[in-house]
Amino acid sequence: SGQFLKTQGSGANPTWADVGGGLLQYKQSVKTGQQSIQSTSGVAITGTEVSLTPASASNKILVRGTVCYGGNTNLYESGKLYRKIASGSYAVVSNAIGDADGSATRSTFPMQGASGGNTDWKVFTSTFEFLDTPNTTSQVYYQIYTGFANDSLRINEEPQTDSGNYDTRPITTLSISELSSTIL
Repeated sequence: SGQFLKTQGSGANPTWADVGGGLLQYKQSVKTGQQSIQSTSGVAITGTEVSLTPASASNKILVRGTVCYGGNTNLYESGKLYRKIASGSYAVVSNAIGDADGSATRSTFPMQGASGGNTDWKVFTSTFEFLDTPNTTSQVYYQIYTGFANDSLRINEEPQTDSGNYDTRPITTLSISELSSTIL
């Protein structure tokens, strides 16, 4: 298992070789519950932590996230990808946020409400994808943070928190894939 018969050319005996692949590991966290966030310093979206231990320090990790949220008509929030290595502390992945521009909040993805009717009854979705290079064989953890603008934000729920058949309770996900450096 995990091997194939490799030819060595004309007249040479074949040999068994390992199957090479680009995708080495895949992990996912799924948040199904709701969470209320209002902060200016950033708060982890609980249930989004996911980790893996890279097989090689030269491998990369593809990070994909989908965040479902509700907020006020004038919602101007953002989300950021955070990482920690081994038993270290979480910190924003500095090359996974936009460039500095005055006092604008640097972020991985926007979390803004649309103006117009009934936004208090709507759930919005933001997604992101980022190829990270943690350069380690220690366990690498990722988590999504939000709450940087002091807006009232609801994860996986509209701000009215009603439970009628017209309301929705989606999921928020964070997925990571270790990719072999031999395919990049």
